[in-house]
Amino acid sequence: MGAWEGDSTSLSANMLKGVAHLVVTFGDTLKDDIFKEKLGKYSTKEIGLTAKERNAGSIGYAEAMLLYYNKK
Repeated sequence: MGAWEGDSTSLSANMLKGVAHLVVTFGDTLKDDIFKEKLGKYSTKEIGLTAKERNAGSIGYAEAMLLYYNKK
């Protein structure tokens, strides 16, 4: 994953579990290059804030990342 290279918060448990939820749920339909391009536009802090508004824990992070992934 190259979306947040060097950002220590990108390795938080909830962030990693959120990504794992997306990978398990969507499998090969989740494209790495598109994921990096779309989510790389947003900071991990912004994703974290959106996650807290949506749901607790890693599910909130998965929802936030999916929201940004699908954003046009």
